Amino acid sequence: MSFFSKLRGITETLFQLGIDRAQLKSQVTGELEIRNDTDTGFAVLRVGTPVGANDATTLAALQARALLTKSGIAAGGSFSGNPKKTTITFVTPFSDALYAVQLGCVTTSGKTFAPIVESQLAGSFVINVGTNNVTDLVQVDWSAIKNGEAV
Repeated sequence: MSFFSKLRGITETLFQLGIDRAQLKSQVTGELEIRNDTDTGFAVLRVGTPVGANDATTLAALQARALLTKSGIAAGGSFSGNPKKTTITFVTPFSDALYAVQLGCVTTSGKTFAPIVESQLAGSFVINVGTNNVTDLVQVDWSAIKNGEAV
């Protein structure tokens, strides 16, 4: 993707955030300020590391913020012990353990399992299927979603 395509996407996002009628101001420091017509709302696009709350940050930083959901499959054969458990370890951990995990089972004969999350850390969680007999368990599908609010 070209620089101009990325800039266009960032500018469209700024308009969606209410920073319309943007003024583009180039800085000698390698930054590009995008301001609204009254100078009350703005974002700064920096070539390097973001330094302020209004920074439209680097692609890597934006992707890290956007990755608020993780999902995967735990194969039936990956469970061990009594009762059967497996640990899911994220390639990239969440910033903390404040996320919700949803679990669903795929079976060969319609047998019902009631998996639970036994422990949860920023980088992993443990699925406990609550039984030792998992012959009909094909896989446990899981998704982890970063909490947006806490009560």
